[in-house]
Amino acid sequence: MRRRGGISVGYIPAGPRTSGSSRLQVYLPSDRLAESPAKSVFVLRRPEKFSRKLRVREVSRILLEVLWRRISTVVFQKVHKGAAPALMRLLRLFGRRIIYVEADARSDVAFVKYVDAIVAPSRALAEDLGRRSGVPTYHIPDPVEHWDRSALDRPWLPKDRYRCVWVGGHKNWHQIERLKTDLRTARYNAFDIVTISDHRNADLPWKLDTVRKNLGGADLGIIPTSDDQAALMKSHNRATLFMALGIPLLVRASPVYANLVLDGETAFVFHNAEDLKAITKRLETSSLVEAIRSQAMRAAEDYHLDRVAGLWAALFRM
Repeated sequence: MRRRGGISVGYIPAGPRTSGSSRLQVYLPSDRLAESPAKSVFVLRRPEKFSRKLRVREVSRILLEVLWRRISTVVFQKVHKGAAPALMRLLRLFGRRIIYVEADARSDVAFVKYVDAIVAPSRALAEDLGRRSGVPTYHIPDPVEHWDRSALDRPWLPKDRYRCVWVGGHKNWHQIERLKTDLRTARYNAFDIVTISDHRNADLPWKLDTVRKNLGGADLGIIPTSDDQAALMKSHNRATLFMALGIPLLVRASPVYANLVLDGETAFVFHNAEDLKAITKRLETSSLVEAIRSQAMRAAEDYHLDRVAGLWAALFRM
């Protein structure tokens, strides 16, 4: 059913454009793919709020649109509950290819019997889902949304106190709270930590139209990872968010970032509050920080939207 010489794909996202995973895995790459006349790209569902559940009343409308537009590949982004398996089964009966996209660790994978391929933004998650499901699995990273290459032209100025920004969802709030507690216990206040989140206690509410502006005033970004399985399956998008803006990163050591975050090369890596004290001394060397910012931005280029959209296009042609 693939259009001759081109791609015909339909997306079924779990959330609206304001939902981080849906924006990075559906809206941004589909927007870029749609810019090519050789690609027919359609968003088949535009929910007002995040939901993994597909309603029965949505099935007939989506099925008819897929058939009418002669869409050959349908991408279910985190949507696998409710009537979703039934729609997957129907679409496959009509010869359509089904791709499922997941960004979180999943224990329930029964629905994948109706799936032809799985995509995950984390290599660890892709390997885990592939091992447990037996379905061909591909790693396609989340794209970088904001860039500020001019940041590298601005010299790094050491300070006594740094505005250190954390960006994360409410499910990861415990990570930043633990770090704050550790810093208070160590009686260390060189970092003024500002939180941007959908959590009710965040300093700044996360909003799509203001997050870029709020990051503009950051001296540093910080990622205090945890070691639970769900955290170890996460993508690199929080790190690349800062790296592409020329904001130096402080990252707690974690296998999640092992190939991206290299201490003294693309970021500063810490294990505990005592390490952060030592990093403060390193921040006094402007040449070191400027070199790290530059190398971090080069590393972020691997997550450029053009490259990510190209990976999606290659998968659709397979």
